[in-house]
Amino acid sequence: MEFDLVVVNDLEGEVELEVPVEFFAYEASDFIERVSGIGGRSFARFGSLNVEVGVYLDEQSGDVVSWFDPDNVTFVNSSVGKFVECVHALTEAFPYYSKESDLEDWERAAVKIEEAIRKIDPAAYREESFWCEFRWDVTIGEYHE
Repeated sequence: MEFDLVVVNDLEGEVELEVPVEFFAYEASDFIERVSGIGGRSFARFGSLNVEVGVYLDEQSGDVVSWFDPDNVTFVNSSVGKFVECVHALTEAFPYYSKESDLEDWERAAVKIEEAIRKIDPAAYREESFWCEFRWDVTIGEYHE
């Protein structure tokens, strides 16, 4: 897996973000889509986790979040820069274990991933956050070479 960045712009030329091209299910958008969320908050969609789940910059807080439904937002990172750093670190660490690995290997790899995320962006690793869920997927053996 390679780590590459792309610059994504909104159609009005007001927002420009440098984000990872891809990371497992995540993929950068061709352009930024501005949307309103809960309470009229402004969000900039710069990527997706699949066709239905967007990855957004909360333009008020600077947080990166994801959602399928704006009433059910999942925290990802405290900034776009921290998102880029986490994706870069975890791309560099891949593969996390071999195909022949066992539960102990999976758990060791998951602990290393959690430590990397906490070091880069302590706020990003909390229950029900994107990175917490990613860590648990690694724990069950879903990310081998």
